Amino acid sequence: AYDATELVRSGNYHKTPLFIDVGSNDQFKAKMLTENLKEQLIEANYDHIFKVRPGYNHSFWYVSSFVREHFEFHAKYLN
Repeated sequence: AYDATELVRSGNYHKTPLFIDVGSNDQFKAKMLTENLKEQLIEANYDHIFKVRPGYNHSFWYVSSFVREHFEFHAKYLN
């Protein structure tokens, strides 16, 4: 399995800012370990946004509710 936390810990990555967005009721929370990633990003002083959306899970409804915000964020870093 791929672990983004280990990638950040290794220091072998591009320093493009990250936008991590999860629902508080995400049924995959235990597998994704996003809190571990958040802690590692803070420790590595990696520029990021970490949002937990109250009441949302891992559904299409959640994704479609916030996709515009992600497009706007990523557009800042694309050429």
